[in-house]
Amino acid sequence: MGAAVGPYDFAQARKDIVRALGRDTIVRIHRKSGWIDFFGIVGLYGLFALNVWFLGQNDRANPLWWVAFVLQGFVIMAFGYLLHDVCVHRRVGGRRFSYWLGVVSGILSFQPYSQYGHTHHDHHDYTGTDEDEAYKQDLDTRVRRFLYLTPIGYFLAFWRFLRRNFPPKWPAPEGSFGPVPNRWLIVRETAIILLAYVGIYLAWRTWKDPVQYGFLLPALLVLPIANTFRLILEHAETNEQNNFHCATYYRTGWLTRPLFFWDAGDCHLVHHVFPGIPWYRMGEACDTLRPYLVEQGVRERRSLWELTYGYFVKGYEHRTLWPTGPAPAPAEAVARS
Repeated sequence: MGAAVGPYDFAQARKDIVRALGRDTIVRIHRKSGWIDFFGIVGLYGLFALNVWFLGQNDRANPLWWVAFVLQGFVIMAFGYLLHDVCVHRRVGGRRFSYWLGVVSGILSFQPYSQYGHTHHDHHDYTGTDEDEAYKQDLDTRVRRFLYLTPIGYFLAFWRFLRRNFPPKWPAPEGSFGPVPNRWLIVRETAIILLAYVGIYLAWRTWKDPVQYGFLLPALLVLPIANTFRLILEHAETNEQNNFHCATYYRTGWLTRPLFFWDAGDCHLVHHVFPGIPWYRMGEACDTLRPYLVEQGVRERRSLWELTYGYFVKGYEHRTLWPTGPAPAPAEAVARS
C-alpha cells in the first residue's frame, strides 16, 4: 500500500494511538500465532464441508437445517475475509502458500485473488475518496439498496451498471489507477475459477442436493444479504472531519464478530488504522482502543436495527455522518494533531 490519499491520515492516527496507549500495547495486539492461523483456515473449510454434507440431507423440516443454510451464506462470505486477512495483508505461510490459498478461497468467494489484492490495496490507499469502491456510492436510492439484496442487484452494482456521475472530491494522483499489475496472474486465476465452476456443475449433476443446497443456493440467496450488511457495517457511516472515524463504528460482539470474521464495524475501523492485526487479535484490539476512539469523538453504534433502518428506510447517504444517534464529542476533542 502506498501513501494514503483523502480525508484520513492513517499514519498520523497510528502515531496518535501509539502515543496514547503505548508501543507495548500495540505490539501485543499485533502478536501472531501460526497455530491459530492454521486451525482457523482448517476450521473454516471444515465448517463449509460439514454444512455441505448436512444441507445435502435436505431435511428442511429440521429447524437446524435452515440455521445451517443461512450460516453457509456467511461462511461463503468468510472465504473473502480469509483471502483478505490471511492472504492479502499477512501472507500467512509464505508467498507461495498464501497465493494458492488465495486462489482457492477466490473460487469460493467469486473473485480472482490477484485482482482482489490490487483493488483492496487501492481501497486502503484511497479510503473516503470517490474513487474508493465507487459502486457502493451508486446505491443512492432505496430501490437500488433493496435491489442490492439480490444477486442481480449485486451484479449490476459491482460492474457499475448503476453508475452515477459525480465530481470526485479527492482526485487520485495521475497514474495511480493505471494498468493492473500481474495481469497474467489474473487471467490464469480467472481460468482456474471457470474450470472450477465447470467441476461444480458436473458435481451438481451427480450430487445434486449437497451442491445445490450446500453451495449454490446459499451463495445466491444468503450471500447478497450478508454482503449488504457487510457494506453497512464497513463504511456506511463515516466522518471526514474526524481522522479516526473512517468506518461504521458498530460495537460488534460474540455473534457479529465471527459472522463477519472479525472484520466489520469497530473491527473494520481498527483494521484501517492497523491493517496488520490478525483476525484473532481483533476483538482484543477493539476493546483496547474503544475508550480512546470514543474520547476522540468517534460515534459508537450499538443497534444493528438502527443502522439497517437508517440505510434502507431513512436512506441516509453512504459514507457520511448520519444525523441521528449518540452525539459525538465536542469539536475540540476531534481536531487532528
